[in-house]
Amino acid sequence: MEDIEYQRPLIDSVGRLMFNWMMLTNDDDIRNMFLIFGQHNMFSTIEMDASLLRTPDYILKSIIRPNEDV
Repeated sequence: MEDIEYQRPLIDSVGRLMFNWMMLTNDDDIRNMFLIFGQHNMFSTIEMDASLLRTPDYILKSIIRPNEDV
C-alpha cells in the first residue's frame, strides 16, 4: 500500500460534527486512530481509504491462506 488514511471525527466550536482525512504513517498514528474512535462511541465503524500499488488480481494471488489441515 502506498497511502492509508481514515476519516477522523471532529466537533467544531459550535458543536457541528465534521470529518477530516488523517494519514496513517506509523504505529503511533494507528494507536491515535483507535484512541479517537474509542472517545466517539457513536460510531460503529472506522472509514479508511488505501491506495494500492498492485492490481487486485495480483494481491489475491499473493494471499497466504491458512492451512486447512490444522
